[in-house]
Amino acid sequence: MATMRERSFTDQIRGAVEACGRSRYRLCAATGIDKGSMSRFMSGGGFLSEQSLNALADAIGLSVAEREPMKAKVNP
Repeated sequence: MATMRERSFTDQIRGAVEACGRSRYRLCAATGIDKGSMSRFMSGGGFLSEQSLNALADAIGLSVAEREPMKAKVNP
């Protein structure tokens, strides 16, 4: 199983939404995210805007922090 560091950002958000204990309907109502957009995002078929991701993170109690980009590996 992949660790949080190995999973993509959107996969981490999807996992947090599933684990938060609130229904997608309630999250949509709390954040103003369209139900269709949420459904597409959760199924991996769509993306959410930065504003929507921030609202979603706030609603489920996440802090989003930037990190330094990974350095490319160079083969000798």
